[in-house]
Amino acid sequence: MARLSDNRAVSLDERGVVYVEFIIAFMPLFLLFLAVCQLALLAAARLVVQHAALSGVRSAIVILDDDPKNELKLYGGAPRGSLSMGSPSASLGIETALAKLGLVPGAGHPPPGAWAGASAALVEQATTHQQGARMIPIREAAEFPLLSLAPNEASVVRPQEGSVAASLGSSVAGQLVFALGYSRAATVISVHVGDSEQLAPEPIARDAAVRVRVTYLYSCGVPLVRALMCSSLASLFGSESEGNVTPLGKRFDLAEDQGGLQRLAGPGAFFMPLNAEATLPNQGAAY
Repeated sequence: MARLSDNRAVSLDERGVVYVEFIIAFMPLFLLFLAVCQLALLAAARLVVQHAALSGVRSAIVILDDDPKNELKLYGGAPRGSLSMGSPSASLGIETALAKLGLVPGAGHPPPGAWAGASAALVEQATTHQQGARMIPIREAAEFPLLSLAPNEASVVRPQEGSVAASLGSSVAGQLVFALGYSRAATVISVHVGDSEQLAPEPIARDAAVRVRVTYLYSCGVPLVRALMCSSLASLFGSESEGNVTPLGKRFDLAEDQGGLQRLAGPGAFFMPLNAEATLPNQGAAY
């Protein structure tokens, strides 16, 4: 009888039940909270990417048909309507602007001839890559808003150390330097005409409907849920060696820093591709 009463007492003992119930209820709620945080960050990022596309197209309709007096001085002799010609020797606008604000140290224009080798290669691949002198200020106008989306360096290079706070990035000078590199590796900016998915034929007509398309790989840094909501670079880009490169991977052949994200991202980094477009009529000014 004593043993039976002891067993009954143990079976009726409810000590610790509250802790077990708390753990069972807490984990799903915690994951839901993290998912809401990641969704909120993605929603805000979509707005910034849309703004970047609008900034890019507003720049494009001015740059494409800028005053011919500026053709040689600003665009390396690239004719009006061209995005693939001209030496990109005058292009460190973002660094220069940040340096004037005192946000990044040591920024400035490169010494004469610093772009010479790159310039020849860019002009050689002109008709396919939109890498000429007039494209540079268009790209920078679109990239500038995207600096605010650049993640904390550690959350990309060492994603295992990621946190909700790291997903918000940082405004210190060192992080701005990283943001410049990240934006140029994680962003593709292209110019199209009308509804065509092909790169705009050049020269772009003075009365054409200019469309700027921005593709940005947002770094998902919220722990646990990033693997559920976002994708790795391997799954997003595919593998060139295996012959299964995805359309997104092919599009990133147009990135300013091709392959930069693959070199930068550590194992376990996850990303969400964000796309935005904006269309405006070319200014068509008759100078």
